[in-house]
Amino acid sequence: MRAGILKALAEVFPGIPIRICLLHFLRDLGKDLLYDLHVSLGNEINKREVKSPLKSVLRSIPAYNQATLTEIEQGFCSDRESMEIMA
Repeated sequence: MRAGILKALAEVFPGIPIRICLLHFLRDLGKDLLYDLHVSLGNEINKREVKSPLKSVLRSIPAYNQATLTEIEQGFCSDRESMEIMA
């Protein structure tokens, strides 16, 4: 959780323990630990012009959901069922 939110919670709910969702904690930890690697990988994919052929391959999969591709490009995927199909 962000420092400002923690401070506000401590002020509004003094003495109450603050619990952080493990899913969100691990997601944020992953972002903190892997951000530089993620950016480097994205730059290499763009530099080597791999993104377009990869998108073509994904589009050619018959059961592939186009909305999932859009979400992946935006950095998130809310359609868990389609995401599992890709694995």
